[in-house]
Amino acid sequence: MWWFGFPAIMKGFLDRVWQNGLAYGLGSTLKGKKFRYLALVGGSQEGFVKYGWEKNMTDYFKGMMSYLEVEDTKIDFLYNTLGLEDSVSEQHYKDLFKQARTIVNDLNQ
Repeated sequence: MWWFGFPAIMKGFLDRVWQNGLAYGLGSTLKGKKFRYLALVGGSQEGFVKYGWEKNMTDYFKGMMSYLEVEDTKIDFLYNTLGLEDSVSEQHYKDLFKQARTIVNDLNQ
């Protein structure tokens, strides 16, 4: 995430690749697929939730995927990826990688 939205490179990808006939409409290849988003948040969960950004981003992703007729979608947030609001230890970063691996591994089940 970049300033509570898609980074420009991801927005460009969505605009250019997810076109009618591929992502939606007749011939859609995404319908019925399973999607997981992993959003990296530089600050704490407390600050992110306090201003409603977690709900905002979750609603945005779910709305977008609903338009594409993808019913199995989920967004997970990894917090304090930059340690901006809290001092974080090396163990914190190891835990973030473990959390990410768990999310990816759960896709196979």
